[in-house]
Amino acid sequence: MEQRLLEAHCYMQDATSFVGQLETFDTTARWRRALGIAALLVGGAIVSVPVPGWHFLGVPGFLVGAVVMARKRLAQHYRLHCAEGPCPACSQRTQLQLPAAAKLPVTLACPSCGEFLKLSDLR
Repeated sequence: MEQRLLEAHCYMQDATSFVGQLETFDTTARWRRALGIAALLVGGAIVSVPVPGWHFLGVPGFLVGAVVMARKRLAQHYRLHCAEGPCPACSQRTQLQLPAAAKLPVTLACPSCGEFLKLSDLR
């Protein structure tokens, strides 16, 4: 995991610097993650075949889910785990937990004051 400098913007306030924990995925890691989730969902489809009634929805649902989730994992080049820094609105040092599929720039609420922060990359 690497650290990346981010910038936090808030309405009518000066921007502040945040430090984000970033996990980057190379091509091999993306394929490994995509095939792992696809295998798990195809396994769910195989397990749901003998279940009467459920197999009409379960098998196609798991198979479509396998394709969709594998494509999402292949397209994800990085994952931003958390960001830490002072809020531009209230100046409180805060740590923001980001959703797994968050892409920069991302807008989150400050846990201290509730003001919306827009995190963007400095690069």
